Amino acid sequence: RLDLDGALALHDPLIGAGLRERDIRRHHVVRGVDRRERGVDLGGRILGKPVDDHDAVRMLSDLSGRTHHVHSAVAVIRPDAPDTPDRPRVRAAVATAAVTFRHLGASEIAGYVATGEPRDKAGAYAIQLGGGAFVASVEGERAAIIGLPEGLTDELLGWAFSGR
Repeated sequence: RLDLDGALALHDPLIGAGLRERDIRRHHVVRGVDRRERGVDLGGRILGKPVDDHDAVRMLSDLSGRTHHVHSAVAVIRPDAPDTPDRPRVRAAVATAAVTFRHLGASEIAGYVATGEPRDKAGAYAIQLGGGAFVASVEGERAAIIGLPEGLTDELLGWAFSGR
């Protein structure tokens, strides 16, 4: 796990300008779905959503037979709490899962892209849908790839309500 500052330093394109307190305040718990808070990282290159089908084919071809990392940031704010050095108002962290794709054939990639599923997905795939067939293994919390990382969220909410 990385703290938010570490995530910003290492993955600025992933996090963008970072989790801003106004965004956190609006949602109380912020989770990313391919926005500033989530990204598919292939060897330091952040893969966002494909711009077109050719881009989706390129991304899936690049992921084929390789391991990539999915980073998902979560932040919790205590809106009524004072912000002090020993008890900050906002706490954020990043959960990371490693996903390994099996080797994919060109016709398999083309068939998947033709379904339209990759168009609005970071890395051009959805592990919980048809893209899950490409996955050979997952190391880490699967929920961090699909949605809200449960373990990290529980940890942050425990902090928020602990009075520490």
